[in-house]
Amino acid sequence: MSELLLLTPDESARIDGSLMTSRDKFATRVALYALRMLQQMNAADRPLSTQEIQEWLQRSESSKALIVEQGLEWDEQFLGFWTQLIDSAQRSLMTIAQSLNISWLDLTIEQIVTWFEAEAKAKINREQEG
Repeated sequence: MSELLLLTPDESARIDGSLMTSRDKFATRVALYALRMLQQMNAADRPLSTQEIQEWLQRSESSKALIVEQGLEWDEQFLGFWTQLIDSAQRSLMTIAQSLNISWLDLTIEQIVTWFEAEAKAKINREQEG
């Protein structure tokens, strides 16, 4: 197993046990993956461009190994998909950090899951009111 994990069993159980839709659980997982990847990129407290993310992923042997360990095929199409997922999740991480008035590099797994749970609950409440 590589040093870089997508999710630990405890993190996965925490997300699975939340009262979120499958879509929201997926978004939460992707945000956690992105946080790990972005921290590995040694990013400053600023968003990385899509190009910076893609270049790092292309150079990162640990990133490639992680994907292959998950049973996925690493190719140019997957690289583009993975880059877009991380880039999109990065925006969520920035929003979460801003709402907590902390650096996104300091976010914890619990803070991320709690934020996604609150967003999912707010969405349900809006739908029920509308």
